[in-house]
Amino acid sequence: MIHGEVDLDILASIAEISVAFAGFAGIITALSGRRFGELEEGNLTRFRLMIYSSLSATFAALMPYLMAYNSEVVDWWLCVLLLTIFLLVFLAFLIRTFVTQVTQGLLSGRVAFSVALIGIVATTVQLLSLFAVFEPDLGIYLFGVYYLLIQSGISFTRLITASVRSNGTIS
Repeated sequence: MIHGEVDLDILASIAEISVAFAGFAGIITALSGRRFGELEEGNLTRFRLMIYSSLSATFAALMPYLMAYNSEVVDWWLCVLLLTIFLLVFLAFLIRTFVTQVTQGLLSGRVAFSVALIGIVATTVQLLSLFAVFEPDLGIYLFGVYYLLIQSGISFTRLITASVRSNGTIS
């Protein structure tokens, strides 16, 4: 679908991938938690972060379609503004959760720091585009959406590896 000389199909693909991640997370969590009755706190955090970031990436990927519904032009400044506000709130939640979980030894400090750093960079790029350092366009917007997709992928990978390490198998 092309709106105002911009092809938005990549956003639809990101939405599909994000929904798939959320579905896989549910399956992995159900299989790993079923055997032992309940999830460990660290795995529960990974699951929540994966669901939050997957659904957020889905919503963010579909938001420009909503903006372009009655218009031929997507207002990228408004899209970036809304994504920036969300990323700031999400990052505050993420960092607070990481600090708590890393201090309790439930999450890896290196992974938590890396994911938080990527989030800070993605959010900073969004903020800079709002202040006209970069042009707020599809590329800048995608950078923020890709961060959410990467966060979801990392949470998915860590959820699987943690389940395999603690149980010896996923099922």
